Amino acid sequence: MPNKKGQPLFWVHLPISSSKVIAVYLSQVASIIIKARFLSRQYFGKDPDVVVVPYTREQTQFLLQTSDDWGIAMSGFMGVIDNHLPDDPVLQFAQSYSFIFPKNTKSNPIPKAVTVFTDGSSNGMAAFVADNRSHIFKTSYQSAQLVELYAILQVFTQFSSQAVNIYTDSAYVAHSIPLLETSPFLKTTSNAMPLFIQIQKLIRERQQPFYLGHIRAHTSLPGSLSEGNAQADAATRLTFPTTVGSVQEAQNSEGNAQTDAATRLTFPTTVGSVQKAQNSEGNAQTDAATRLTFPIIVGSVQEAQNLHRLHHLNAQSLRLFCKISREQAREIVKKCPSCVTSQPVPHLGVNPRGLLPNQLWQMDVTHFPKFGKLKYLHVSIDTYSGFVFASPHTGEAAKDVISHLITALSVLGKPVKIKTDNGPAYVSTKFKQFCEALHINHITGIPYNPQGQGIVERAHQTLKTWLTRLEATSLSFASPRDRLNHALFVLNFLTLDNNNHSAADRHWHPSPDTAPPMVMWRDPLTSSWHGPDPVLIWGRGSACILDQKQSAPRWLPERLIKQVNPPIPTNNDVVPEPVLGPENAFSLYPQE
Repeated sequence: MPNKKGQPLFWVHLPISSSKVIAVYLSQVASIIIKARFLSRQYFGKDPDVVVVPYTREQTQFLLQTSDDWGIAMSGFMGVIDNHLPDDPVLQFAQSYSFIFPKNTKSNPIPKAVTVFTDGSSNGMAAFVADNRSHIFKTSYQSAQLVELYAILQVFTQFSSQAVNIYTDSAYVAHSIPLLETSPFLKTTSNAMPLFIQIQKLIRERQQPFYLGHIRAHTSLPGSLSEGNAQADAATRLTFPTTVGSVQEAQNSEGNAQTDAATRLTFPTTVGSVQKAQNSEGNAQTDAATRLTFPIIVGSVQEAQNLHRLHHLNAQSLRLFCKISREQAREIVKKCPSCVTSQPVPHLGVNPRGLLPNQLWQMDVTHFPKFGKLKYLHVSIDTYSGFVFASPHTGEAAKDVISHLITALSVLGKPVKIKTDNGPAYVSTKFKQFCEALHINHITGIPYNPQGQGIVERAHQTLKTWLTRLEATSLSFASPRDRLNHALFVLNFLTLDNNNHSAADRHWHPSPDTAPPMVMWRDPLTSSWHGPDPVLIWGRGSACILDQKQSAPRWLPERLIKQVNPPIPTNNDVVPEPVLGPENAFSLYPQE
């Protein structure tokens, strides 16, 4: 901020280290203006009269029209914008320093230019496609972004004398590369800096313009752009064999010529890559390539089981060593009683369910504005069967709650316990007296903690989704009650689980036809592990275990439970059925 004599009153500069990896000239100058205007108002009580910028009047007008940073920097400025620097030797560097505008970087596709599609994969394969020809490069990078930058570097190297339109499916690359031409420095802490420096050098040395655009990947849309991007994506899957053994098998069985085809294919082999192998090497070599796929994917489950018995490796190590699927490796670990007790399980919160129908309900109120005056939907759900009952009301007072509950009793029967939040209607004396008269145990969750009623909260979303979805059916109902009953009919009677049971089936026919899951569990008092024992009921964050030694059910938090898949029992090893009721269960910490 110079005074009338040209001597500086205050020096303003940006931080030594930029917060952005790529900082461009235009944004840096705008940041200086913002900081200078702030300091001027802080020290002098007003904006500066003149702001001198290193751009001509036409350039300044262009920046104000197209740059958000400049629009913010000059917002509300009533002074003069000039480009004549004061007569000060220190400031003369600006006349010899190039505050450049983009010259080679274009914001729109260039007509009649070469079109190139780039892609990079975390397997280290970079590729670009030009004129329907794929160019593939093996890199040492393990980041898909760095591999994509390497592909961009190869494009600028090979098309240095041609105008080119580049399309990438990486938003990171599409937003970064156009900024390089006008960036004075790059952040040294970024692992992409060496590639950015090389690309920036090639961009500034170019004589022909380029355009870099972003395209969404895996859209399956028609057109040359989607096809070119898909071809580049497929090219990154062509790599060298992943294991030495698979290459040796191909050598012994098919010969060196067929091995050449196999080394150009990775797993899983795509149809496009097989067709390319057929065109280039012939059917015999393609047969070797396709036979190379299955041993790598399937692997030897028996070998993985033997390896786990010896070293008790985790699922990730088994998958990588034996080339089996992730699901197969996890099943092997789950069948080992020694390993499941040490595997961490995330804590998902406590939301216990009932052991029998009508043992525990959750009840709450949600809003559905499309119902007008009847927008207050009172919802109850049986936590054992998942049976949902709802009724529309004009409010959420105690009288509405009682009206909903007495209607729910006529459909589901009387529950042993009801859990609600701490709303005014639920903690009212009127509702308390109603529950006592019907011998219903009413409990409330922790205040301001809706996770305690997570089952009914999730039922709210499901019910609203079905109400909206059923608006488009041929069964059109004008009454909100009819629309709600239609949604409840679909939820409770027409929605089936994996065992082909609806919520109504589970509520009125609660006998399960599948074996209960088996778990190892730790006693919190003795820290000793027990089991495997069957699970009576499993909720989010807790489970009820049938302790077969004590012949009684027991509630435990999920962090003390490890699921295990034991071998199939013989006729003599029959798991006892959980015949005891919930009243025989004892708590986590026994009462005196």
